[in-house]
Amino acid sequence: MKKILSLALVAVMLFSTMLLTSCDVAGLLEQFGFQTFETIPQATTPEETTIEETTPEETTPVVSTRYTITQEEWEASLNSTNYTFVISSSVYAKECLVADNAVKQTTKYGDASLTVYAENKNGTVYQIQYDKSSSQWVAIQDEDVEFEWNVFLGKNIGLEGSDFFEKLQYNEETKSYIAEEDGDKAEFFFENGKLIKGTITDESDPDFYWVTVIENIGTTTVTLPEYTMAEN
Repeated sequence: MKKILSLALVAVMLFSTMLLTSCDVAGLLEQFGFQTFETIPQATTPEETTIEETTPEETTPVVSTRYTITQEEWEASLNSTNYTFVISSSVYAKECLVADNAVKQTTKYGDASLTVYAENKNGTVYQIQYDKSSSQWVAIQDEDVEFEWNVFLGKNIGLEGSDFFEKLQYNEETKSYIAEEDGDKAEFFFENGKLIKGTITDESDPDFYWVTVIENIGTTTVTLPEYTMAEN
């Protein structure tokens, strides 16, 4: 931490007057109409100047940002349950918002679009879909919780339990981790051990490409629509 101190320099100048005279000289001066020492206005002593001390303004500490990570921090990022990822491909597009106990997924095929929600209530997962016949959102209990409630980031991007960390190379210029192999490229940005953004690109097949963007880690929110429970 560095502090910049400001020093105020104050110069005080003192003025004094000395009058040297004698009785004879005083009489001579009176003869010519000059004022004697007794009649000359007495010089006043300048008031003492008080020097005010100023307190240096406190400066905001400069916090350095760390862009490198450890393997433990990488694995912790893969266990995140709050993030947004968007997949864009030559065939379809999908946006998935994951917010701990709620998920919103929107898939687009051409002009068609489908949005579904999921909610985890104390370990019971409900899929929430829009029912056109009743014009309502309807929740259906999902019995296969382990399969459907796939909210860990590592699972959704296919890197859970892999040795992918060993393939990442830190780039000082971009301050990111990059891995490239057979037309695939992955790039991840970290700040102080936390994942900020990630991009995974597959352009190995000219007829089929896809790009996954991971963002809003830790800040994603999902607002569930009002729904009714489906009848058994």
